[in-house]
Formats: sequence, structure tokens, C-alpha cells
Amino acid sequence: MTNMNTMVEAVDIRYVLLEQYKALGFNEKQVAVVLMLDHLIKQKNQLITAEHLSLKMSLPTEEIDQILVHLLSKKLIEYRTEQGVTFTTLEPLKQLLLQNFQQQIIRQTQDIQVPDIGNIYQWIEKQFMRTLSPIEVSSIRDWLNFGYSEVMIQEAVKQAITKHQYSIRIIDKILQKQTTKTNLHQEGIPGKNTDVRKQIDLINQQMQDEDNRNK
Repeated sequence: MTNMNTMVEAVDIRYVLLEQYKALGFNEKQVAVVLMLDHLIKQKNQLITAEHLSLKMSLPTEEIDQILVHLLSKKLIEYRTEQGVTFTTLEPLKQLLLQNFQQQIIRQTQDIQVPDIGNIYQWIEKQFMRTLSPIEVSSIRDWLNFGYSEVMIQEAVKQAITKHQYSIRIIDKILQKQTTKTNLHQEGIPGKNTDVRKQIDLINQQMQDEDNRNK
């Protein structure tokens, strides 16, 4: 544990969060709350509530409270009590980010040893009939780092192309939808998967909006 804590301190968790938050399912408001929590914790504040955060942020107190409840339910933040003192900690989230960061480094090291790693980029360029931009290449690299297989990416590309949508953003939505459906199937408990169903509905609406804009 000491070694892990030392590594947490050595890695810029804010950088890792900003790099990974989309893959983790965070939205920008949740990221802002986490960053403010980290800021206040570093200023030696102990128990940090929605009211405290609202003094520093423009978000309504009620919305901040909902975000805190969500983070607590996902066990990404905790309220701990030691020696009679209750305090807020981001340690669970930091441990998760560090683990993901380590896995990303391992994947990148493995990728260097695999000569065919560029095939997926070339394959997508062939499907799009154009060269990918640097930001599109970065997005595809993020998919691979997150754990999407080349087969999953290819299937998502084919789905997008059948709708005549040659967009990395649309492919990203399709992959998110597939992951959310997988999570819903894994939950498998009626009445316990409302949040996941809402996420699917949101992604469906975003994809429908994209369809309408492209008509």
C-alpha cells in the first residue's frame, strides 16, 4: 500500500483524470466537482459538502449534491472518520485512475512490440476514403487504451457507414452505447438498472440529433 500511495503522489492525478474522464463515463460538471474537491483537500479542508463547493463554483448546490451522491454511490469518493475527525477523500478515485494509467502504459509498451497495430488506423482511413486527422487518431488510440478490440471498432465503423456517417464522433457514440448495453446486461436485476437505461436513452438521442443535423 505504501508503494501504491507513493505512486499516487508521483503521478499528476489531475492530468490523468482529464485524459481518462470520458472513458470513465464522467461528464464535465463531474470533473469540475472532483477538481474542486482536490483543490480544497490540498488546502487542508476536511469535511467538504455541497454547500462548501457552491461557494467556489457556479453550479447550483442541489446539482453539486447530486454529483457528490453519484460519486459516493460509485465509491469514487469517501467520507472517512479517523480519531474522531470526519474528512472527505478522493483516494478511491485516485487509486482507480492510477491503475488505469498503469494499464495504459503497459498497453503502449505492448503496442510497440506489435507490428500490425497501425492496421486499424489504415483500415478506417480506407473506409472513410481519406486521411485521418491527428485528433481522430488520438480518439482511436483512446478506444484501444480503454479496451475496445479492433473487431468492436470495426463493427462500430460499419454501423456508422451504413448510415452514411463518416464521423469518429458517431463511432464513439456507438461504442459507448455498446458498452452501456453490456453493463445493463451484466446488472441483470429489474429495477436496479435505471441509470444505465437512462444512459442508453441519452446516447440514442445524441445519435438521433446527429442524424438530423446530417440530413
